[in-house]
Amino acid sequence: MTSSGSGAHIPFKDCTPELCAYEHSYYQYRLWLAPNVVYGSIFAASLLGYALVYALTRRRGGLFTLCMVLGLACEIAGYAGRVASWRNQWRAAGFIVQVTNLTFAPAFLSAAVYLCLRKIVRAFGDANSRIPPAWYARIFIPCDILCLLAQSGGGTLSALAVKQRSSTDTGDSIVLVGLSLQVATLLVFIGLVVDFAVRTYLNSPSALDPHPAMVAVRASGRFRGFAAALALSTVCIFVRCVFRIVEMSGGYAGPLMARQDLFVAFEGFMISVAVLALNLFHPTLCFDSVAAAAMAAAAAQSAAKSADLKRSISVNSLERDFVGSSLGPGGYDTSSKVSRSSSFDVIYEEEAYERPINPPGRDLTKRFSKRV
Repeated sequence: MTSSGSGAHIPFKDCTPELCAYEHSYYQYRLWLAPNVVYGSIFAASLLGYALVYALTRRRGGLFTLCMVLGLACEIAGYAGRVASWRNQWRAAGFIVQVTNLTFAPAFLSAAVYLCLRKIVRAFGDANSRIPPAWYARIFIPCDILCLLAQSGGGTLSALAVKQRSSTDTGDSIVLVGLSLQVATLLVFIGLVVDFAVRTYLNSPSALDPHPAMVAVRASGRFRGFAAALALSTVCIFVRCVFRIVEMSGGYAGPLMARQDLFVAFEGFMISVAVLALNLFHPTLCFDSVAAAAMAAAAAQSAAKSADLKRSISVNSLERDFVGSSLGPGGYDTSSKVSRSSSFDVIYEEEAYERPINPPGRDLTKRFSKRV
Protein backbone atom coordinates (compact mmCIF):
# COMPACT_ATOMS: atom_id res chain seq x y z
CA MET A 1 0.00 0.00 0.00
CA THR A 2 1.08 3.56 -0.67
CA SER A 3 -0.41 6.96 -0.10
CA SER A 4 -1.60 9.32 -2.80
CA GLY A 5 -1.39 13.08 -2.63
CA SER A 6 -4.93 13.19 -1.22
CA GLY A 7 -4.05 10.82 1.59
CA ALA A 8 -5.94 7.82 0.18
CA HIS A 9 -4.22 4.44 0.37
CA ILE A 10 -3.72 2.80 -2.99
CA PRO A 11 -2.32 -0.71 -3.56
CA PHE A 12 1.28 -0.52 -4.86
CA LYS A 13 0.44 -2.50 -7.98
CA ASP A 14 -2.24 0.03 -8.89
CA CYS A 15 0.00 3.06 -8.57
CA THR A 16 0.53 5.40 -11.49
CA PRO A 17 2.28 8.79 -11.70
CA GLU A 18 -1.10 10.45 -11.37
CA LEU A 19 -2.07 8.54 -8.22
CA CYS A 20 1.15 8.02 -6.23
CA ALA A 21 4.26 10.05 -5.38
CA TYR A 22 7.51 9.04 -7.03
CA GLU A 23 9.31 8.65 -3.70
CA HIS A 24 7.06 5.67 -3.07
CA SER A 25 8.07 3.93 -6.30
CA TYR A 26 10.76 1.30 -6.69
CA TYR A 27 13.32 3.98 -7.49
CA GLN A 28 12.28 6.51 -4.83
CA TYR A 29 12.74 9.37 -7.31
CA ARG A 30 11.52 10.50 -10.72
CA LEU A 31 13.77 8.88 -13.31
CA TRP A 32 15.69 11.19 -15.63
CA LEU A 33 15.24 9.90 -19.14
CA ALA A 34 18.14 11.69 -20.85
CA PRO A 35 21.08 10.26 -18.80
CA ASN A 36 19.74 6.73 -19.14
CA VAL A 37 19.36 7.04 -22.92
CA VAL A 38 22.83 8.62 -23.23
CA TYR A 39 24.56 5.94 -21.17
CA GLY A 40 22.71 3.16 -22.94
CA SER A 41 23.82 4.61 -26.29
CA ILE A 42 27.42 4.98 -25.13
CA PHE A 43 27.56 1.35 -24.03
CA ALA A 44 25.98 0.17 -27.30
CA ALA A 45 28.55 2.13 -29.33
CA SER A 46 31.36 0.80 -27.14
CA LEU A 47 30.20 -2.79 -27.63
CA LEU A 48 30.11 -2.25 -31.40
CA GLY A 49 33.65 -0.86 -31.24
CA TYR A 50 35.02 -3.93 -29.47
CA ALA A 51 33.23 -6.22 -31.91
CA LEU A 52 34.67 -4.35 -34.91
CA VAL A 53 38.22 -4.49 -33.58
CA TYR A 54 37.83 -8.21 -32.98
CA ALA A 55 36.57 -8.73 -36.54
CA LEU A 56 39.15 -6.48 -38.24
CA THR A 57 42.12 -7.95 -36.36
CA ARG A 58 41.23 -11.49 -37.41
CA ARG A 59 39.82 -12.53 -34.05
CA ARG A 60 42.69 -11.51 -31.84
CA GLY A 61 42.06 -10.90 -28.14
CA GLY A 62 39.01 -13.14 -28.05
CA LEU A 63 38.79 -13.62 -24.28
CA PHE A 64 39.25 -9.91 -23.57
CA THR A 65 36.57 -9.06 -26.14
CA LEU A 66 34.20 -11.65 -24.67
CA CYS A 67 34.50 -10.19 -21.18
CA MET A 68 33.98 -6.63 -22.41
CA VAL A 69 31.00 -7.61 -24.57
CA LEU A 70 29.32 -9.48 -21.69
CA GLY A 71 29.85 -6.54 -19.34
CA LEU A 72 28.55 -4.04 -21.87
CA ALA A 73 25.56 -6.24 -22.70
CA CYS A 74 24.64 -6.18 -19.01
CA GLU A 75 25.05 -2.38 -18.93
CA ILE A 76 22.83 -1.96 -21.99
CA ALA A 77 20.16 -4.26 -20.52
CA GLY A 78 20.30 -2.39 -17.20
CA TYR A 79 19.78 1.01 -18.78
CA ALA A 80 17.08 -0.41 -21.05
CA GLY A 81 15.29 -1.49 -17.87
CA ARG A 82 15.56 2.03 -16.47
CA VAL A 83 14.22 3.54 -19.70
CA ALA A 84 11.35 1.04 -19.66
CA SER A 85 10.56 2.10 -16.08
CA TRP A 86 10.38 5.77 -17.00
CA ARG A 87 6.68 5.62 -17.89
CA ASN A 88 5.70 3.53 -14.88
CA GLN A 89 8.10 3.26 -11.97
CA TRP A 90 5.82 0.89 -10.04
CA ARG A 91 6.31 -2.05 -12.39
CA ALA A 92 8.74 -4.61 -11.03
CA ALA A 93 10.07 -5.90 -14.39
CA GLY A 94 12.13 -2.86 -15.38
CA PHE A 95 13.48 -2.36 -11.86
CA ILE A 96 14.57 -6.00 -11.54
CA VAL A 97 16.27 -5.92 -14.96
CA GLN A 98 18.27 -2.80 -14.08
CA VAL A 99 19.22 -4.00 -10.58
CA THR A 100 20.47 -7.42 -11.64
CA ASN A 101 22.30 -6.39 -14.81
CA LEU A 102 24.00 -3.29 -13.43
CA THR A 103 25.15 -5.34 -10.45
CA PHE A 104 26.73 -8.05 -12.63
CA ALA A 105 28.35 -5.87 -15.30
CA PRO A 106 31.51 -4.68 -13.45
CA ALA A 107 32.52 -8.28 -12.69
CA PHE A 108 32.93 -8.96 -16.43
CA LEU A 109 34.71 -5.65 -16.99
CA SER A 110 37.18 -6.26 -14.17
CA ALA A 111 37.94 -9.71 -15.64
CA ALA A 112 38.89 -8.00 -18.90
CA VAL A 113 41.20 -5.67 -16.96
CA TYR A 114 42.90 -8.63 -15.29
CA LEU A 115 43.63 -10.12 -18.72
CA CYS A 116 45.35 -6.92 -19.85
CA LEU A 117 47.97 -6.75 -17.10
CA ARG A 118 49.96 -9.66 -18.48
CA LYS A 119 50.61 -7.60 -21.62
CA ILE A 120 52.11 -4.80 -19.52
CA VAL A 121 54.30 -7.31 -17.67
CA ARG A 122 55.48 -8.91 -20.92
CA ALA A 123 56.42 -5.52 -22.36
CA PHE A 124 58.60 -4.50 -19.42
CA GLY A 125 59.94 -7.94 -18.48
CA ASP A 126 58.83 -10.87 -16.35
CA ALA A 127 61.70 -10.28 -13.93
CA ASN A 128 59.95 -7.19 -12.57
CA SER A 129 56.81 -9.11 -11.57
CA ARG A 130 56.43 -11.19 -8.43
CA ILE A 131 54.28 -13.71 -10.32
CA PRO A 132 54.43 -14.96 -13.94
CA PRO A 133 52.25 -12.95 -16.37
CA ALA A 134 49.84 -15.83 -17.05
CA TRP A 135 49.07 -16.18 -13.34
CA TYR A 136 47.36 -12.81 -13.09
CA ALA A 137 44.39 -14.17 -15.01
CA ARG A 138 44.57 -17.56 -13.28
CA ILE A 139 44.40 -15.97 -9.83
CA PHE A 140 42.03 -13.04 -10.30
CA ILE A 141 39.47 -14.37 -12.77
CA PRO A 142 38.37 -17.26 -10.46
CA CYS A 143 37.99 -14.67 -7.68
CA ASP A 144 35.92 -12.58 -10.07
CA ILE A 145 33.71 -15.57 -10.84
CA LEU A 146 33.07 -16.04 -7.11
CA CYS A 147 32.11 -12.36 -6.87
CA LEU A 148 29.76 -12.77 -9.81
CA LEU A 149 28.12 -15.88 -8.33
CA ALA A 150 27.57 -14.16 -4.98
CA GLN A 151 26.14 -11.03 -6.58
CA SER A 152 23.92 -12.97 -8.99
CA GLY A 153 22.59 -15.18 -6.19
CA GLY A 154 21.93 -12.26 -3.89
CA GLY A 155 20.48 -10.21 -6.72
CA THR A 156 18.08 -13.00 -7.64
CA LEU A 157 16.86 -13.31 -4.02
CA SER A 158 16.42 -9.55 -3.80
CA ALA A 159 14.54 -9.44 -7.10
CA LEU A 160 12.15 -12.14 -5.91
CA ALA A 161 11.64 -10.29 -2.66
CA VAL A 162 10.96 -7.04 -4.50
CA LYS A 163 8.41 -8.74 -6.72
CA GLN A 164 6.66 -10.20 -3.68
CA ARG A 165 6.92 -6.92 -1.79
CA SER A 166 8.78 -8.67 1.06
CA SER A 167 12.10 -7.99 2.84
CA THR A 168 15.22 -7.99 0.68
CA ASP A 169 17.65 -8.19 3.61
CA THR A 170 18.96 -11.69 2.81
CA GLY A 171 19.60 -10.94 -0.84
CA ASP A 172 21.12 -7.56 0.03
CA SER A 173 23.57 -9.19 2.45
CA ILE A 174 24.71 -11.72 -0.14
CA VAL A 175 25.16 -8.97 -2.74
CA LEU A 176 27.24 -7.01 -0.21
CA VAL A 177 29.46 -10.06 0.33
CA GLY A 178 30.01 -10.36 -3.42
CA LEU A 179 30.74 -6.65 -3.77
CA SER A 180 33.13 -6.70 -0.82
CA LEU A 181 35.00 -9.66 -2.31
CA GLN A 182 35.21 -7.82 -5.62
CA VAL A 183 36.63 -4.70 -3.96
CA ALA A 184 39.14 -6.82 -2.02
CA THR A 185 40.21 -8.56 -5.24
CA LEU A 186 40.64 -5.23 -6.99
CA LEU A 187 42.68 -3.92 -4.06
CA VAL A 188 45.09 -6.85 -4.24
CA PHE A 189 45.30 -6.41 -8.00
CA ILE A 190 46.04 -2.70 -7.68
CA GLY A 191 48.68 -3.48 -5.04
CA LEU A 192 50.44 -5.89 -7.40
CA VAL A 193 50.29 -3.34 -10.20
CA VAL A 194 51.87 -0.67 -7.99
CA ASP A 195 54.52 -3.14 -6.82
CA PHE A 196 55.32 -4.06 -10.42
CA ALA A 197 55.61 -0.38 -11.39
CA VAL A 198 57.98 0.34 -8.49
CA ARG A 199 60.16 -2.70 -9.21
CA THR A 200 60.31 -1.79 -12.91
CA TYR A 201 61.37 1.76 -12.06
CA LEU A 202 64.05 0.62 -9.61
CA ASN A 203 65.41 -2.18 -11.80
CA SER A 204 65.30 -0.27 -15.08
CA PRO A 205 66.96 -0.64 -17.54
CA SER A 206 68.77 -3.83 -16.54
CA ALA A 207 65.58 -5.88 -16.06
CA LEU A 208 63.74 -4.64 -19.15
CA ASP A 209 62.98 -7.23 -21.81
CA PRO A 210 65.66 -6.71 -24.53
CA HIS A 211 63.65 -8.43 -27.28
CA PRO A 212 63.34 -6.02 -30.26
CA ALA A 213 59.56 -6.45 -30.34
CA MET A 214 59.23 -5.47 -26.68
CA VAL A 215 61.62 -2.54 -27.14
CA ALA A 216 59.41 -1.31 -29.99
CA VAL A 217 56.29 -1.77 -27.86
CA ARG A 218 57.72 0.26 -24.99
CA ALA A 219 58.72 3.05 -27.37
CA SER A 220 55.24 3.19 -28.89
CA GLY A 221 52.94 6.06 -27.92
CA ARG A 222 49.97 3.76 -28.40
CA PHE A 223 51.31 1.35 -25.79
CA ARG A 224 51.88 4.15 -23.27
CA GLY A 225 48.32 5.28 -23.92
CA PHE A 226 47.09 1.73 -23.34
CA ALA A 227 48.93 1.53 -19.99
CA ALA A 228 47.36 4.82 -18.88
CA ALA A 229 43.91 3.71 -20.11
CA LEU A 230 44.20 0.44 -18.21
CA ALA A 231 45.09 2.28 -15.00
CA LEU A 232 42.18 4.68 -15.49
CA SER A 233 39.73 1.85 -16.16
CA THR A 234 40.86 -0.03 -13.07
CA VAL A 235 40.42 3.03 -10.83
CA CYS A 236 36.97 3.79 -12.28
CA ILE A 237 35.72 0.23 -11.75
CA PHE A 238 37.14 0.24 -8.22
CA VAL A 239 35.43 3.56 -7.36
CA ARG A 240 32.14 2.30 -8.74
CA CYS A 241 32.32 -0.91 -6.66
CA VAL A 242 33.16 1.04 -3.48
CA PHE A 243 30.20 3.34 -4.10
CA ARG A 244 27.97 0.34 -4.70
CA ILE A 245 28.93 -1.12 -1.31
CA VAL A 246 28.12 2.17 0.43
CA GLU A 247 24.87 2.45 -1.54
CA MET A 248 23.82 -1.12 -0.73
CA SER A 249 24.69 -0.82 2.97
CA GLY A 250 21.23 0.67 3.61
CA GLY A 251 19.44 -1.82 1.37
CA TYR A 252 17.20 -0.95 -1.56
CA ALA A 253 15.18 1.33 0.71
CA GLY A 254 18.30 3.13 2.02
CA PRO A 255 18.89 6.88 1.70
CA LEU A 256 21.63 6.60 -0.96
CA MET A 257 19.33 4.59 -3.20
CA ALA A 258 17.17 7.71 -3.43
CA ARG A 259 20.09 9.83 -4.79
CA GLN A 260 19.80 9.76 -8.56
CA ASP A 261 22.63 12.28 -8.94
CA LEU A 262 25.08 9.92 -7.19
CA PHE A 263 23.87 7.03 -9.33
CA VAL A 264 24.49 9.00 -12.53
CA ALA A 265 27.97 10.07 -11.37
CA PHE A 266 29.32 6.89 -9.77
CA GLU A 267 27.49 4.23 -11.77
CA GLY A 268 27.02 5.53 -15.30
CA PHE A 269 29.90 7.97 -15.62
CA MET A 270 32.58 5.77 -14.04
CA ILE A 271 31.74 2.73 -16.14
CA SER A 272 31.49 4.87 -19.29
CA VAL A 273 35.01 6.22 -18.74
CA ALA A 274 36.32 2.71 -18.02
CA VAL A 275 35.01 1.14 -21.23
CA LEU A 276 35.70 4.10 -23.53
CA ALA A 277 39.31 4.36 -22.35
CA LEU A 278 39.96 0.80 -23.50
CA ASN A 279 38.01 1.45 -26.70
CA LEU A 280 40.42 4.25 -27.59
CA PHE A 281 43.52 2.34 -26.48
CA HIS A 282 42.50 -1.21 -27.28
CA PRO A 283 45.09 -3.79 -26.10
CA THR A 284 45.03 -5.61 -29.44
CA LEU A 285 45.80 -2.41 -31.35
CA CYS A 286 48.24 -0.93 -28.83
CA PHE A 287 50.17 -4.05 -27.87
CA ASP A 288 49.57 -7.04 -30.14
CA SER A 289 49.68 -5.09 -33.41
CA VAL A 290 52.76 -3.09 -32.39
CA ALA A 291 54.59 -6.23 -31.26
CA ALA A 292 53.59 -8.11 -34.43
CA ALA A 293 54.77 -5.24 -36.65
CA ALA A 294 58.07 -5.04 -34.77
CA MET A 295 58.61 -8.78 -35.08
CA ALA A 296 57.81 -8.66 -38.82
CA ALA A 297 60.29 -5.80 -39.28
CA ALA A 298 62.93 -7.69 -37.30
CA ALA A 299 62.32 -10.82 -39.39
CA ALA A 300 62.63 -8.82 -42.62
CA GLN A 301 65.85 -7.21 -41.41
CA SER A 302 67.24 -10.60 -40.40
CA ALA A 303 66.31 -12.04 -43.79
CA ALA A 304 68.04 -9.13 -45.54
CA LYS A 305 71.20 -9.62 -43.47
CA SER A 306 71.11 -13.35 -44.21
CA ALA A 307 70.82 -12.67 -47.94
CA ASP A 308 73.71 -10.20 -47.81
CA LEU A 309 75.81 -12.73 -45.94
CA LYS A 310 75.05 -15.43 -48.51
CA ARG A 311 75.99 -13.10 -51.37
CA SER A 312 79.23 -12.18 -49.57
CA ILE A 313 80.10 -15.83 -49.03
CA SER A 314 79.35 -16.61 -52.67
CA VAL A 315 81.58 -13.79 -53.94
CA ASN A 316 84.39 -14.71 -51.56
CA SER A 317 84.19 -18.31 -52.69
CA LEU A 318 84.38 -17.24 -56.30
CA GLU A 319 87.43 -15.08 -55.55
CA ARG A 320 89.15 -17.98 -53.82
CA ASP A 321 88.46 -20.25 -56.78
CA PHE A 322 89.87 -17.70 -59.20
CA VAL A 323 92.90 -16.87 -57.08
CA GLY A 324 93.60 -20.56 -56.47
CA SER A 325 94.32 -20.95 -60.16
CA SER A 326 97.30 -18.57 -60.10
CA LEU A 327 98.70 -19.40 -63.52
CA GLY A 328 97.06 -17.51 -66.34
CA PRO A 329 97.30 -18.43 -70.00
CA GLY A 330 100.83 -19.03 -71.07
CA GLY A 331 101.96 -19.73 -67.50
CA TYR A 332 101.67 -16.18 -66.17
CA ASP A 333 100.95 -15.48 -62.51
CA THR A 334 97.70 -13.54 -61.95
CA SER A 335 97.47 -14.02 -58.19
CA SER A 336 98.94 -10.67 -57.23
CA LYS A 337 96.44 -8.72 -59.30
CA VAL A 338 93.44 -10.63 -57.93
CA SER A 339 94.63 -10.72 -54.34
CA ARG A 340 95.05 -6.92 -54.29
CA SER A 341 91.42 -6.52 -55.37
CA SER A 342 88.97 -6.26 -52.44
CA SER A 343 86.11 -7.36 -54.68
CA PHE A 344 85.81 -9.31 -57.88
CA ASP A 345 86.96 -6.63 -60.31
CA VAL A 346 87.52 -7.05 -64.05
CA ILE A 347 91.20 -7.61 -64.88
CA TYR A 348 92.23 -6.61 -68.38
CA GLU A 349 94.42 -8.87 -70.47
CA GLU A 350 97.33 -6.45 -70.69
CA GLU A 351 97.42 -6.24 -66.90
CA ALA A 352 97.07 -9.96 -66.38
CA TYR A 353 100.04 -10.84 -68.61
CA GLU A 354 102.52 -8.22 -67.57
CA ARG A 355 104.43 -10.46 -65.13
CA PRO A 356 105.53 -13.70 -66.87
CA ILE A 357 106.87 -16.69 -65.00
CA ASN A 358 110.42 -17.34 -66.19
CA PRO A 359 113.34 -19.43 -65.16
CA PRO A 360 115.88 -17.71 -62.92
CA GLY A 361 118.11 -15.24 -64.71
CA ARG A 362 116.07 -15.03 -67.94
CA ASP A 363 113.78 -12.18 -69.01
CA LEU A 364 111.07 -13.41 -71.38
CA THR A 365 109.01 -10.25 -71.43
CA LYS A 366 110.21 -9.03 -74.77
CA ARG A 367 110.00 -12.47 -76.37
CA PHE A 368 106.43 -12.87 -75.05
CA SER A 369 105.47 -9.45 -76.40
CA LYS A 370 106.79 -10.24 -79.84
CA ARG A 371 104.96 -13.57 -79.86
CA VAL A 372 101.66 -11.86 -79.01
